[in-house]
Amino acid sequence: MLIFLLLSTTVFAETNKAEIPLPLVNNVKKLSELLMDAHASVTIEPATIERIDLKPNQSTYLILFIVESYLGGNSWTQYLAAFDLVKGEDGKPDSYPLIDFIPIGGTGCRIVQKLNPNAATIRDNGEKVFRLDVLENTESDNPNHPTRTAQLDVFLKSGRFTHSNQLCYGPWH
Repeated sequence: MLIFLLLSTTVFAETNKAEIPLPLVNNVKKLSELLMDAHASVTIEPATIERIDLKPNQSTYLILFIVESYLGGNSWTQYLAAFDLVKGEDGKPDSYPLIDFIPIGGTGCRIVQKLNPNAATIRDNGEKVFRLDVLENTESDNPNHPTRTAQLDVFLKSGRFTHSNQLCYGPWH
């Protein structure tokens, strides 16, 4: 199932809920198809995307999606992807190139239930930081039912994602 959930001079970003542009949906479908096999399933839920306006005339779309049943199993992996909004000469959206994507959760680890960056900032070095609310598995949780609330910092620098090294329990890291 594909679910869209979807920065230290501290400049706070403006987030906007909006309809997902069709070219962006198509790019996400292409990316998810590369990450799945014949057994996996994908569903798009457009209400869970975030457009982050970091600076005037600079927008980044953050999207969460889950690929589940890979290899026919009961496991899943959650990914965070970032796409740029590129405008054409007429000032209208022209394309949505992929910046990067990263596995961010999965069976036995954690899940981001809703993409709602509560502190998106840009640091002096240009690094973008997105703080996400997550549920993490504890040693006593079932693999698909995390219960501990936490926050995860995701960094985007020079076109590459990394995230804070937070301990996950279970087989997924």
